[in-house]
Amino acid sequence: MVYKEHMSDFIESQTLINFIVIEHVLLLLILSAAGYWAFFYIKDKRNYVSFLEALFNDYAHGILIFDKKQQLQYANNNGHSFLKDIYPNADPIKYLNECFDLFFDHAQDMDHVLESVLKNVKDQLPDRKIDYREIVKTKSNNFYFLTGYKTDDSQTTIHVIDINVEKRYEDLASRLGQTNQQLFQAIETTNTGIVVVSMQRAKNTINFVNRAFCEIAGKDRNDFLGADWRQFFSVFEEAKSDEDIHGLIQSIQHEEITDLDLTSFLGSQKRYYNFKITPYMNNKKEVDQYVGVLTDITDLRLREAEIFQSQKLDALGQLSAGIAHDFNNILSIIDGYTKISAKEVVDNENLIGYLNKISHASKRGSNLISRMLTFSRKKITNTSTYDIAEIIKDQESFLYPILDKSISLKINLPDFPIPVECNSDVISQIVMNLVINAQDAMSDGGEININLYTLKHTDLPEQYSNESQVLDYAYLRISDTGSGIDSDVLHQIFDPFFSTKDVGKGTGLGLSISYQIIVDKHRGQLYCNSTPGKGTEFAIEIPMVQK
Repeated sequence: MVYKEHMSDFIESQTLINFIVIEHVLLLLILSAAGYWAFFYIKDKRNYVSFLEALFNDYAHGILIFDKKQQLQYANNNGHSFLKDIYPNADPIKYLNECFDLFFDHAQDMDHVLESVLKNVKDQLPDRKIDYREIVKTKSNNFYFLTGYKTDDSQTTIHVIDINVEKRYEDLASRLGQTNQQLFQAIETTNTGIVVVSMQRAKNTINFVNRAFCEIAGKDRNDFLGADWRQFFSVFEEAKSDEDIHGLIQSIQHEEITDLDLTSFLGSQKRYYNFKITPYMNNKKEVDQYVGVLTDITDLRLREAEIFQSQKLDALGQLSAGIAHDFNNILSIIDGYTKISAKEVVDNENLIGYLNKISHASKRGSNLISRMLTFSRKKITNTSTYDIAEIIKDQESFLYPILDKSISLKINLPDFPIPVECNSDVISQIVMNLVINAQDAMSDGGEININLYTLKHTDLPEQYSNESQVLDYAYLRISDTGSGIDSDVLHQIFDPFFSTKDVGKGTGLGLSISYQIIVDKHRGQLYCNSTPGKGTEFAIEIPMVQK
């Protein structure tokens, strides 16, 4: 029994001991877990702060934080870089007012490029009220956009955005836009037609035409854009049918420059064009588009014809010079024998009169030869003082025979001399040329009037008067009642090789040479007034020799 009692006590005491041990073990476990948790909590918190600091330092924009006393409290890496860039050779900036002074000194005026930059970076700004805003340019030519705002605890934060990339992009876009605008203006103002034709998707589709192209084709720009370029060819003489147009299209070389010579009529005038078509190849070596350049070569063709005509005239001048020398020798023989014959028939007055007329005719023939030689040498002989009224009077007997019977000639000359410095043969030739031109303008007959006056310099037409001149002028008017000259070409009549006559009926040199002689050699003026259907008047003004 005793044993059993002691066993019972022992079991009870052992149970209590076990409970106490378990209780202490649990407490130790709880304390260990709490310590372990506290240790790692503190470590994670430190890591988290470090993480935030690293994130803040590596932030893409610069951050400057000033405390309540406006002293710089913190700046991240980009913030420090900005401060060194704007203030590289001085002590570090410590206060907000120093920053504002620097910002003001480096501030940039707003322009369209910076406006575009701000539009692109507005999404990067903090979502709050901004108290300060400025764009600065550092000495190293870097651009920054600054914004400042007060925090709830009265601190000041400056947000620095590097806008160099955006600025360069906008500068490039602006220059590209200006270049495109200048290029477009140049293409629009040129007199050469330009067309761009796409060969992808919808083939032969016109994507672009300039002003000159539309004017040459006689159509509006909207008529071309998006249309097939076949309709363009239809305005030319070489493409009056679908078969002709198809032939022109087929003649275009797909990988080489193609030259087409085309002609069209602008009213009654024939125009000549060169159409140069250049293919543009893509990366696949396929024709992506054609660029066509349409050039009006009418003037070039006319100049070529004029040069050819000039070469013929030059050859004719050389030929006439050779003939003139031989013919002048013949006239000299005729004149010599005429004078000898006149001495042998002293008693026969009628025969002497005939011989004198032969001698006079041979002298005039000699003068004509002299003019031919003058033309072939392309210069005029020396001038002297002549009575221009006497020159025209002598010319009268030569004018009547060359005129058609349906044309009447009236000459009105003063009864007093009008002395001018001139070459009499040249003036005679000019008068004859103008009379012949007047006759050619009156196929159904009419009237030619030659009138000679004197004018004071104050009575000259306004466009030819010169206040510095105090000379009197001989004023010669040659008018007709012919068909007149159209106002569109009146300004061209003194141009070399220009003629209103049919092909083969005039060289276009008469008026040009006359104008040069009167204006350049005689210090005068030659001008023309004409009314279609009523007639034409040429006026010659030559300064008189002062007595």
